[in-house]
Amino acid sequence: SKFHAILNRTDDFDLLMDQAFASGEALIDIHFNSGKGSYAMTMCSKEGIELGKRFNAEFEKIYREQGWNFKPPQTVWAPSFALIKRGDALGKPVVIAEFGFIDDPKNPVGDFILSEEGQKRIAEAYLNLSKSAPFSNITISAGHNGKRGTSGKTFKGMTEPDFAFSVMEQIWQRTNLDAVFEEVIVEKEVPLIDPTPDLPVERKKSMFRRGNPGRGSLIRRRR
Repeated sequence: SKFHAILNRTDDFDLLMDQAFASGEALIDIHFNSGKGSYAMTMCSKEGIELGKRFNAEFEKIYREQGWNFKPPQTVWAPSFALIKRGDALGKPVVIAEFGFIDDPKNPVGDFILSEEGQKRIAEAYLNLSKSAPFSNITISAGHNGKRGTSGKTFKGMTEPDFAFSVMEQIWQRTNLDAVFEEVIVEKEVPLIDPTPDLPVERKKSMFRRGNPGRGSLIRRRR
């Protein structure tokens, strides 16, 4: 599969869906969770259930590698979520991928996803999925990149967009041969929260394309 990365405006799901399925056959929205659980979770449209199960299998491998104490991953149909509801209406596979709970009481999940090592390993899970998923193109988006923010849930200053952008960058750095990142947002649709506000729009639209000389990054760096 080829990956296409886009920025999710939380409060404009119709735009997100248009962008996602202009480039891909499935949409994965990158998140972390909170609520003191000890498991991975994927919330899916009806057409995304099988993809969600594959994702959880990859996440479970990481939990086992880390020696964590955890419950089996959960794959659920979640029609009450606006993104999933739109996926169902279109008959498209949509997955909200929650790697883990930042406040997991049993395991250091928050520190893992904050670390470069953890982000690299999670990126590998996405790449492993791309090798087995029955899609030629998969769109990944940064969860909650909009004016709603992350509902106030952060870990040591890291927001869900920070985490998502970091995973995207790690995927990007590992896919010189078998994937393409493409930022498909047109000028009038630049996200409400922009990680690179001083960068010209034309540069944004081309920076993820393979072979771009001096390629930049849409990743919002943590200070």
